[in-house]
Amino acid sequence: MRFLVIFMALLFLALSTLLFIYAPIFFGLLFLVLVFCAIFWAYPKGTLLFFLIFMLLQGPI
Repeated sequence: MRFLVIFMALLFLALSTLLFIYAPIFFGLLFLVLVFCAIFWAYPKGTLLFFLIFMLLQGPI
């Protein structure tokens, strides 16, 4: 029983650490997708150009 509690605590700690590290990346990507959708909705022609420029700025991930 005690082992299970310790295991759960360690698992929770690991998950929270991973969330703390990866949450900004995830929310950043989500924000970029929303911005991309908004621009695409407003300017369908210019979006592809914007996306290509953005990809060039990003470089290989």
